[in-house]
Amino acid sequence: MAAFMQKREKLAISGFLRKIDQEEPESIQRQRYQFKEFIKVLNNVGYFKGTKQGTEAYRKKLEGARSTFNQKFPDQQVESVDILKVGYGSNKGISSSKDTAMWNSLINEVYAILATFVIADRFDKFYSNIALKTDGKTLQRTTKESNWYTGFGTEYVQKGETRSWKVKLITAESAAFFKGYIGICDVSKCDPKMEGPVSDTKNEQYAMHMYNGHKCHQSRDGKPYAAKVTRGKVVEMVLSLKVPKGNKGKNRVGTLKYIVDGKDCGVAFDDVDVNKCYKLAISIQNRETYSLV
Repeated sequence: MAAFMQKREKLAISGFLRKIDQEEPESIQRQRYQFKEFIKVLNNVGYFKGTKQGTEAYRKKLEGARSTFNQKFPDQQVESVDILKVGYGSNKGISSSKDTAMWNSLINEVYAILATFVIADRFDKFYSNIALKTDGKTLQRTTKESNWYTGFGTEYVQKGETRSWKVKLITAESAAFFKGYIGICDVSKCDPKMEGPVSDTKNEQYAMHMYNGHKCHQSRDGKPYAAKVTRGKVVEMVLSLKVPKGNKGKNRVGTLKYIVDGKDCGVAFDDVDVNKCYKLAISIQNRETYSLV
């Protein structure tokens, strides 16, 4: 009975948040998302160290972050740190402190309940290239151009964490083989306008090339690692940013490995910087479709 009530409560809250999303302009949703991602990066490098959420000192730090964000992203000007509150775009008419307090209290309760549920990663419609179509679960190349376009996940992984993704190769036009790259990307470099594969010399990230199974870092060609991956196969990617006990040196590194249809291919990279945050990244050149499973 308790499980049933929890599920019903989750569905009710999800519906409530969807209603808020529908009322808010997409521009506000995009600004909130980008500002939140920016704050995550600042938090990871210790910008908010020594301050507690909800305090005046923390808000001053947020204001500083907002100013820096506006300078870095002039096309996404955040007019207030209150944009972090869900419903900001559809509730600018709230004026009295009493109404505002009631609204914030409700949102805090929503967040507290949602925090008890495990939320799976999804493809990000805001950060993925406009030529890629996504419903969150699938990522599809819809144009015929030969340029490389990259789609990103919404979840980021930071030091001390381990994360795995399972991606199924659905379609590749009329061919049985795929040409895409599945890998990870430093969140500071995630950009819908990223050019070239995520692992090439310009983007400098980590990936496995589906066409030949090569592991690639600062390269398109890479080095032999696994067999080519064909339609219907499931590629699991495991990123570990945990630092072994006793390792107190500056060169603390994480690992990235792949498991193809249940076969562990071993560690592909053992030099992943644990002091950075990463997201799932898939670079696509042809009309291919990938799905999270």
